[in-house]
Amino acid sequence: MDYQKFSQELPTLFNRRQDDLISPKSSQFPQIKDRIAKASINNTNIMQLLDFAVGCMNNEEIYCEIDSLGLTLISALVNHPEINAYCASSFSSLNNEEYYEELLKTLKEFNLDNQVMLCHEDAKTFLRGLHDINSKEKIGVCFLNCGNSYRDHFLNLLLLKEFLADQAIIITVITSKDIEQANQDFIASHKNSSLLLDWYPLDDSSDYLFLRLQIVAWDINIDQEVIDTNIYKSDENSKHLYLDLMKRCLMNLIYDNDQDMMRGKQGIIDEETGKITITEGAEYAPELKLIGGIWPSFAHTMIGLKRLDNLQFCIEDILAKNVEGDLIETGVWRGGATIFMRAILKAYSITDRVVWVADSFEGLPPTEYKDDVNMHLEKIENLAISLETVQSNFSKYGLLDPQVKFLKGWFKDTLPTAPVEKLALVRLDGDWYESTMDGLVNLYPKLSIGGYIIIDDYGAVKGCRDAVEDYRKEHNITEKIIQIDPAGVYWQRLK
Repeated sequence: MDYQKFSQELPTLFNRRQDDLISPKSSQFPQIKDRIAKASINNTNIMQLLDFAVGCMNNEEIYCEIDSLGLTLISALVNHPEINAYCASSFSSLNNEEYYEELLKTLKEFNLDNQVMLCHEDAKTFLRGLHDINSKEKIGVCFLNCGNSYRDHFLNLLLLKEFLADQAIIITVITSKDIEQANQDFIASHKNSSLLLDWYPLDDSSDYLFLRLQIVAWDINIDQEVIDTNIYKSDENSKHLYLDLMKRCLMNLIYDNDQDMMRGKQGIIDEETGKITITEGAEYAPELKLIGGIWPSFAHTMIGLKRLDNLQFCIEDILAKNVEGDLIETGVWRGGATIFMRAILKAYSITDRVVWVADSFEGLPPTEYKDDVNMHLEKIENLAISLETVQSNFSKYGLLDPQVKFLKGWFKDTLPTAPVEKLALVRLDGDWYESTMDGLVNLYPKLSIGGYIIIDDYGAVKGCRDAVEDYRKEHNITEKIIQIDPAGVYWQRLK
């Protein structure tokens, strides 16, 4: 499988539209999607990706799909009659008892029934079965949508590697932090593997807005130096271990007992103020928490792992290049992102920078912006976290010290006179047009060249996005906006 061609040419197959949504240039995949009534994942971008991935395989290689999604299997094979496939799934465990018969019918409809070997087995049983029969066939592309635990997924990867072609890719649907960690550990322990792509295939026609894929490349010809597994030898590794643990704690991945208060089931309305306190949250898909798609009931941050990773990247780059200035976040909720900022400074023994924590500590103000007025976030008491609570959260991590300073009040009142001279990082999380504009007007001029600005709600709140675009246009800011996840973006100030 020519994974280098796959990686280089894949972006050319898509049209990029507004809001960082993409769609296949080919009209074939929406048409196929319309022909198939039921599909667990109906994302046309994934259909295009699989079709191209199989097109990069050698004819003698096998396509493998574990826990078939029907539509993905059709998409991978419909243009490639020369490619045979394995399809393994515990069909009997699916809610729809007729799924297997429907899949057979669909394969015949697309003339693919002779290309596919269907196996009524879970991933582990199927892969061990290949081993038992001493299969010589090699898999060029494997699409994995199975296993919700670290152990299951890591074991599947270990079993799968025996049957991979000399060059191959493994496409995994990331359903939890455990699945992502299993991928990372597999890559760390196998010198011939690497992370080729970490992708949110945003497609506004899909029911899975927050779907995420990771693609691991396997190349037996790459002879990378094996990394020393004794992580305690390196002070640098110790820093990263500490910061990784901080992220897990801030997101409450340690206990992982959160409920989603955004989609809360019950609440109490204060008759005098009209404010709502959500008292019972809802269950949530694990991937939503990872990308900041919920309001967690216990975690100290709601921004998700990708945005925490981005925050770490920006600050470490600032420190490495000695970009002058402090760090600030406007709109801190329970303080998680600013706690992490302080943790990074602590890890690198930085004593000459301050973390500024700016918030009303009373929730959001009302907005008059036309596109946001109906969101009514100012009425949600769960978003109003007191100064004392945030300070207590800093203390729980041992990070409340003179390098943390608080700016209490509405941004329009506090930011114009804030005693901040120079900034290396600005993180805006004010949601509304007005709050975002207050941050830009008062803080961007203080941002050092080489520093970073992060906009948390750019993809989630139209008023926030409009404020950014209006400010950039007015001040002729042309630095490229880089997407972090479906909501967050950032750019580096270069002039």
